[in-house]
Amino acid sequence: MTRYLAVAISAFLLPAVAWAEAITIRMQDGDYAPNKIEARIGDTLVFVNDDVMDHEVFVPTEGHGVDLGKQAPAATTELPLGKAGSFDVECVFHPHMLLQVQVRP
Repeated sequence: MTRYLAVAISAFLLPAVAWAEAITIRMQDGDYAPNKIEARIGDTLVFVNDDVMDHEVFVPTEGHGVDLGKQAPAATTELPLGKAGSFDVECVFHPHMLLQVQVRP
């Protein structure tokens, strides 16, 4: 009986894990690409610095705020999405770099 319960629970939980995505955002030529994203809770934003200069991914939006720190060229940082809502992503060094993120349940 326990084995059947474990299989039933696994069948229910595994599809939820499979839905989570890694969404790549490239920093190149002083911009985020893409600059607008729709994601779901559980997804991860992957910031890849394809530029020749440092960037610093910063989320100033209240309730979502985070600073991922300085990111050198060729570096990658990740931001797991654990909360629904909208927030903006900026670069501390380049205020013209903006990304809008909408996270759905």
